[in-house]
Amino acid sequence: MNVTLLGHATVLVEMDGANILMDPVLQDPFEDGAVVSCPKRVIRADKLPPLDVIIISHQHPDHFDIPSLAQLPRGVCVLCPIDRAIQYALKSLGFTNVHPTAPMKRLAFKTYELLTTLSNVTNVIEFGIIFKDKSGTFWNQVDSVLSHETISQSLQALGSIDLLFAMHASQNFGFFDDRSTGFPHDTHKSNLATVLSIKPRLTVRGRPAFASPVT
Repeated sequence: MNVTLLGHATVLVEMDGANILMDPVLQDPFEDGAVVSCPKRVIRADKLPPLDVIIISHQHPDHFDIPSLAQLPRGVCVLCPIDRAIQYALKSLGFTNVHPTAPMKRLAFKTYELLTTLSNVTNVIEFGIIFKDKSGTFWNQVDSVLSHETISQSLQALGSIDLLFAMHASQNFGFFDDRSTGFPHDTHKSNLATVLSIKPRLTVRGRPAFASPVT
């Protein structure tokens, strides 16, 4: 398995038997022209390997980017949450092989497995995902918040985790804008506790390529 961060939340996972692109945001600026990736990047959709699966974690525009999806083949299998807005947009773009999927759904294929993982939030429909093939196991937490029960069930289903893209506290925008909310100590503490509960061989901070407002 090869895991390549293509900038911000976009991840290419090359597995035994499948090339999977998750949360494709292929150009800058994104979010309606408001944000660019830092450091700068250039992604050419025509240079990506042939895709077998596209995964959308949730509908936030830094993960669900319609101009990027418009550059990708319409017949590819698309895995997404059970979210009517996402389903409508994908259908309008012409994607014909869309599979809305509930969290904690284990999908077994000939040479690899996927497990959608439950997010312990109520204000967005989302999931993280675990990828597993004969070479190892990769958990992309994305923006999800994981309960102890979800962690336990996931590890029981697919075993230990080799690589974790872990949630961090960068989304506390109130603090980073004007510090009016105070430093998010509790969020950092919770995120670190999640990593300690999962016990991966290697942890990478999720979305390490920070996005910056266009000025």
